[in-house]
Amino acid sequence: MKVISPISYIGCLTNDCKSIMKNLLLFVALSASMFSYSQDHKVAIAAINNFEDAQAYADEYPEVNLVFLHEELANSTYLEMKDTLKAGDNFSMQFYRLRVIELGDKELFHCRYIFINDYDLTDGEAQRKQDEIVKKLSDGDDFEDLHAEYSMDENANAGNLGWIDPDHMAEGFRDALIAHKNGEVFKCADDSLGWYYVVEVTQEPNKVKGHYVLVYPETSAIGNDQNIDHEANLKELSSVTEMRNYANKNSAVNIHLFNSVNDLQFFWNLEKLREQDEKIVGNKVDIEGTRYVILKDTMVNLYTFQYIFIDGTKISDEERTRRVNDIYNRYNGGEDFQSLVNAYWVENKEYSTMSNVDGALLMPELLAQLNQKKPGELFVARTSQSYFVGIPIEETAITEAYVAISYPLIVD
Repeated sequence: MKVISPISYIGCLTNDCKSIMKNLLLFVALSASMFSYSQDHKVAIAAINNFEDAQAYADEYPEVNLVFLHEELANSTYLEMKDTLKAGDNFSMQFYRLRVIELGDKELFHCRYIFINDYDLTDGEAQRKQDEIVKKLSDGDDFEDLHAEYSMDENANAGNLGWIDPDHMAEGFRDALIAHKNGEVFKCADDSLGWYYVVEVTQEPNKVKGHYVLVYPETSAIGNDQNIDHEANLKELSSVTEMRNYANKNSAVNIHLFNSVNDLQFFWNLEKLREQDEKIVGNKVDIEGTRYVILKDTMVNLYTFQYIFIDGTKISDEERTRRVNDIYNRYNGGEDFQSLVNAYWVENKEYSTMSNVDGALLMPELLAQLNQKKPGELFVARTSQSYFVGIPIEETAITEAYVAISYPLIVD
């Protein structure tokens, strides 16, 4: 039986598998934080100034993540900001707040794989296939040809994962990848799930610079500065960087990324400007007591998918593995994904379908899978102790977007 490989489960997922990794992008994850947590972390996180304290805080709160943003993330928002971000900077992205902890660098690894699933194979057959593939590669057979012949998934890139972060792979995969050099081939497996891989390292490690960032749900209300004349203050600023720094220091001022699919009221106001032959960038829009100043135009990717969240912080490792394995086998056995949602996540089924979500809000692990998989193909994305298991519903949509800064209008 030909199945869909949850390659991310053993590690791959990286905001780079053409774009992934648990080095977040600008993101954050659709996680339990989206509907289970209401704590305001802003004050506590504002006092965090080093990596160790940031990691300890993220370990304590499941809805908070310490991630590494870097130039390989293929995210236009981060790429536009990366040269000006510094430790202590804060910024908002729709439902989330991000604080830069420190600048740093990490080594990324580049590889490709062939996946074998022992779902309907006899005992030992998967391992024999691994050995057979390794021998053919050593005899000079072409990797892409062997991928087409043997791999039991639907990877559209002949198993090429691009640049991946080893820290967010399963331990066995990570250790094996780090131990091998460019051009070397190795085998790895998750025996509990019956997933077996032959992996080739395809480039030397690449050290990239980036930013360690704490990401948390935005829950705080507008502060006590509603009567500050932000408009007058912002007129004194000449660059987007200065405006971002101003927003960092004022809780009522925020940076936004609006897109033409999800932010209809905002774009309706833009159409009124166009009808008046007004320029868009640099103009202002007032909506319900808030003024939005449009700073620049851009494009965003929107994703529509259905998923099940398995919270690994509340169940044992064995139960977590059992659930992932069961969902994987039942779906590839022909069961409808909605019935799996009803079986495994019925209490949150209203959250299971996400429509037109900005890719900048997604964890790299999840984003990478959505970039790799076609509609209907199963993915498994690992984030720390938990998993997202799901399917894309539609092809990725690319749409118009604008960056804006907002502040409350002064109340007379």
